[in-house]
Amino acid sequence: MEDNVQQQIMRAMNVGQARCSTRRRGTARGNGGRGRGRGTGRVEFMEHLVDMAYVATNNETNWTVIESERGASGRFGSHSVLREQPGPTTHATRSVSEDQVSSAWRLFIDDSIHRHIKHCTEAEEARAGEQNWSLAIEALDAFIALVYARGVYDCRPVNYDVLWNGNWGLRFFPDTMSRNRFREIMRYLKFDLNRTRSQRLQCDKFALASGVWQRFIDNCFLCYRPGANVTADEQLFPSKARCRFTQYMANKPDKFGIKF
Repeated sequence: MEDNVQQQIMRAMNVGQARCSTRRRGTARGNGGRGRGRGTGRVEFMEHLVDMAYVATNNETNWTVIESERGASGRFGSHSVLREQPGPTTHATRSVSEDQVSSAWRLFIDDSIHRHIKHCTEAEEARAGEQNWSLAIEALDAFIALVYARGVYDCRPVNYDVLWNGNWGLRFFPDTMSRNRFREIMRYLKFDLNRTRSQRLQCDKFALASGVWQRFIDNCFLCYRPGANVTADEQLFPSKARCRFTQYMANKPDKFGIKF
């Protein structure tokens, strides 16, 4: 049994897959301490402690392999100590209701974001010359729900006439909002005011949506605290929009896009 384990260890070490938790110490002799060494010790591999011997080519250095110490020694730096409990904050747990799913949605897309989108959309409609047109908060919620539904059902490239069709479409769409009303909101939907856009673009390349985006980021900080292990990744979303922050990456399937 021990011979089989030793063969497994040597085979794994040759391919670089042995996870040895060891520290080596040794005293060199001959040639001023130069050269590789030889020694005996215990190596932890797959929860087995097995005696190992390392033979050097010149047989001039004697190495001792000892088991690594369990746990960390010393004190962590103050910048590495997490004093906050990771997970949802007290504000988030107190605001979410188990019998109302929309309460979790409101934590991230709150009333201030809804009012901002409503104000900007109605201003765009007035600039276009439409009269007696208004957008209610409930209608905006229904519009966002339909946009999410299009993505869930993978119907983004499908024409509106098919989604609202009585025979081929989904009942969720006509029961939530009429097709013409959805098209009107999609036509006038804005996230900033056009009359102040030129001034804001001079110092903010994301001025067309920075008001909503920054508020959403603040809500994320307010509702959740990350733990010690966090992975940050980036993704290039394909886009044909004409904006100042579109990037070109030749190694991507979609060459142009917006990086998040």
